Amino acid sequence: MKAALTGSDVTDLGTETVRGHDAQHYRIKLTSRSTPALQALDPSALSRFELEYPDGVVGLDVWVADDLIHRIAVRSDWESGEGSTIEFYDFGADITIRPPS
Repeated sequence: MKAALTGSDVTDLGTETVRGHDAQHYRIKLTSRSTPALQALDPSALSRFELEYPDGVVGLDVWVADDLIHRIAVRSDWESGEGSTIEFYDFGADITIRPPS
């Protein structure tokens, strides 16, 4: 998020519900300063947020609740809404992993 916020234009769009949580919705429009900051990140960090091609990203919508990101919408074109959305949930949930048999 720090890279995306570098020199960006951020708008607070208010509170919305994401999977039962009241989340603050922010729109981040990338600039000529924030795009290079994203491009400089490690590819594994970019892929976690579906930002593999940061030079094509024009902005992000981010929903935050309890100091955690609950949803990110990556936009490559504001007009068409083209992009992808990823949700994060079940924070702190117990996880059971069964080895293959």
